[in-house]
Order: sequence, then C-alpha cells, then structure tokens
Amino acid sequence: MPKLNSAQIKTALKSVTGWKKNGAVITRTYPFKDFEFICGFVNHHV
Repeated sequence: MPKLNSAQIKTALKSVTGWKKNGAVITRTYPFKDFEFICGFVNHHV
C-alpha cells in the first residue's frame, strides 16, 4: 500500500473520530477508568 500524501491524510482523518496527525505520526488517545480495565483491553486485543 503506498503512503498517503498530506491532503489524503487530512481528508481521511475527517472521517474518523479521535485520530490526530502529530508530525510524522497519526495517534489516538484512549481514556481508561483504571489499570484493571486497561489490562483487560490489552489482553483482549493481543
């Protein structure tokens, strides 16, 4: 898959919630209520 250019990234980010371009990376922050919940989330997605 070829890399997206800046315009394509900007357009794509408009269609998703919570994602941001920060320099050369695209990130999303997930807030969790406590450490136990985080562990469950990580274990489920590994």
